[in-house]
Amino acid sequence: ETLYTLTYNVIDAVDGTTSESKPLALKEGENFVTVTAKDKIGHSVSSTFSITLDTIPPALTNVIAPSLTDQTQITVSFVNDGAPDTETLNLEEGTRTYLITRSDAAGNPSTLTLTITRDTAPPSLTLTSATLVKDSLYTLTYDIVDAVDGTLTKSQTLTLTLTEGENSITVTATDAIGHSVSSTFSITLDRGPPAITNVVSRSLTDQT
Repeated sequence: ETLYTLTYNVIDAVDGTTSESKPLALKEGENFVTVTAKDKIGHSVSSTFSITLDTIPPALTNVIAPSLTDQTQITVSFVNDGAPDTETLNLEEGTRTYLITRSDAAGNPSTLTLTITRDTAPPSLTLTSATLVKDSLYTLTYDIVDAVDGTLTKSQTLTLTLTEGENSITVTATDAIGHSVSSTFSITLDRGPPAITNVVSRSLTDQT
């Protein structure tokens, strides 16, 4: 129960207007309160008032919102105490928390907390293995980094057989939202020893 003070005016054409109050203990929902007033000569009147106690915040349910998007603005759909409702959110790049608050007629608030990632950038590829090797069997190692959602921050390897000289190798990565990037790396295979030429020397000398 909740304490409540009912205040009302008693208006009499002869006696004038007086203000009266009555303390009450309300229960949740609709409460009917009957009060009686008398004037100086003894005429009486009774009135019944309906007082509604609402301490329950509205139920926000059936939320439809993406957790990952590349849009700058989205519309969140939900049900607010049984009625359809929407809220437009302006998103920032990266993972952010967004709050949607609704209050009922009695002023009770409810808040939706949404975590949404906005990702408009493709991932990046960085070569971490050597670019000059002497063995034809080669393991290409590269890092895939997504600065926003982090879903592809990892290393990958690719085993290849190289041919002598320069080899061009293209790899592609796609992040969770669908942005892709391709990079071509140049790997040189050099299996031959260096050639030593134009040697100038003497077959006979007195130098030590």
